Amino acid sequence: MPDLYAVMERFTWTSEEMASVMYDIEDHGMKPEEAAEKWVKAHLDQIKGWIGSKA
Repeated sequence: MPDLYAVMERFTWTSEEMASVMYDIEDHGMKPEEAAEKWVKAHLDQIKGWIGSKA
């Protein structure tokens, strides 16, 4: 399990990234969980960088 402090140190999320999730929720009627899952699947390399995973 990654160290939470290290994850938070590496975490970045731009306003454009946030807006893309909100757009899916508000304009496409997606549930928040669905919009988040869509974003996560499209940004796996970014997330791996946050958690320090090379896999």
